[in-house]
Amino acid sequence: MSSSPQRGMGLLPKRACNVSTCEIARFYKIHRDMVEPISFSVPRKSDLFQDDIYPPSFAGNPTMTADEFKAGTSNPPDRTFDHSKGFVETEHKAPEFNPVVKEEKVLSEAELKALVEKLNARVAFLETEIIKKDAKIKELEGKN
Repeated sequence: MSSSPQRGMGLLPKRACNVSTCEIARFYKIHRDMVEPISFSVPRKSDLFQDDIYPPSFAGNPTMTADEFKAGTSNPPDRTFDHSKGFVETEHKAPEFNPVVKEEKVLSEAELKALVEKLNARVAFLETEIIKKDAKIKELEGKN
């Protein structure tokens, strides 16, 4: 949907669509002062050529002359266009892995004991906070 009116539209031949992005059609919407391309693509997870949506199609070359056509000759299109020739595989670069190696400081026995006492004090503080919060919740639930 668009708020600006179009003067006309044109369809790009399928052989000119971008097969690397799974584009199946492209219209050109003609406005008063510009031409807007409108692309239709099929979402696909794979980065490989999608031969199910790009079968060989008409190459755009005539199979008979105008005189043959006037005479009533009917020739099927014998020249087809292979879309896989236009496929460009995307390059996937693996992200660089540069781990930061932190050197761990070896603690003495006294430092380890002090750290354990500090962590035990923190656990005791958090346990008392939980008890206080539980009491507050029970108090609030009782008022309703």
